[in-house]
Parts: sequence; structure tokens; C-alpha cells
Amino acid sequence: MAVAIDIKADFKQIERFLTQAQRRCIPRVQRQALKTTMAKVRTGASVEVRKTLNAKAGPVKKRIRVKPVRTDLKGVLIARSDPLHLTDFASTRQTRKGVSFQVLKSGGRRLVPGAFIIKGQFSGRRIVVRRGFSKRLNREALKTRWGPSVGAHIETPQTKAKVLKIATDAWPGQVVQAWRFIMEVRK
Repeated sequence: MAVAIDIKADFKQIERFLTQAQRRCIPRVQRQALKTTMAKVRTGASVEVRKTLNAKAGPVKKRIRVKPVRTDLKGVLIARSDPLHLTDFASTRQTRKGVSFQVLKSGGRRLVPGAFIIKGQFSGRRIVVRRGFSKRLNREALKTRWGPSVGAHIETPQTKAKVLKIATDAWPGQVVQAWRFIMEVRK
């Protein structure tokens, strides 16, 4: 799932007032500002997701990537659509009755009866599993339990609007910062 971020910037007006040496720096300033703006967008998207989901920061950030498209000052925010493990939520714990967790910050705790937390066989990370019946094994097989997807949460109109606002708010400051840095290096 991807969100396209289009930066509207008019450098033609500014170029009239610059010297020839300064004009050659404009593409570099644009690239640097776009790169840092997209980094801020990634962090902002992670924060927006974690405002509603009770997820830990690391697993959410791992599922969000940004790709700046330098040719036309655009960026793409790519969120993986695979679901989060239940152990990726901050309040997951094992009880006598099963595994208790809280997915939404505004919601209550939920219980998966008979579930337990183990280390994954191939990944080595903690996962929540529950026994489910398997005819092939003629016994109860382990089934992994999952939470919601980060990609589906970013696709909501409210989150998209907030992420675009973060990009448009951060862009002018990043251009000024990149310009000052490059002019300082050229001295």
C-alpha cells in the first residue's frame, strides 16, 4: 500500500535572484530537502499509526518505507500490508486463561483463550499461538494469531491527510536548512 506525496515547489521565481554558482546548487538543495522531508514523513506516519494502535515503535517503523523520487520532487510512502504479531503490541501478556492483549489504545483488553507465547521455530521471535485441529496430523496443530496491518491503517483517509500535512509543513524548513548547509560548505 502506497501513499504518493507531491511537493509543490516553485524554484523558477527564486532562480532570478541567484548568481550562476548558486543556481547550480538548486538540484542538490532539492535532493537533500526531499530526502530529509521523506524521513520526517516516515517518522510522522509511524507516530500517527501508534496514536490509535497500541503497537511498539520498532515493528511499526520496520513496515514503513519511503522512496524519494528526485526527478519531479515526489515521494512515495510504502507500508507493508502484512499484519503485526500480537507480541508487537505493548500490553500483550500471558495469563492462566490464555493471552491477553490490547490492540487499540481506546479499546479494551481482549483474551485469546488457551493461547500461549512461544519462540517461533524459524524466526526465533516471540509469537502468540493457539491449538487448532488438523486432520492431517490427527491432533491439534499450532495456529499463529495476528493483529491488524500497518498498511491498512495508513490507507485510511484521516491518516493519509495527516501524513500529507506533515510533508507540506516540513518541506519549506528543510529547503532552508539544506540551502544554508550547502552555502556554508561552499565557502
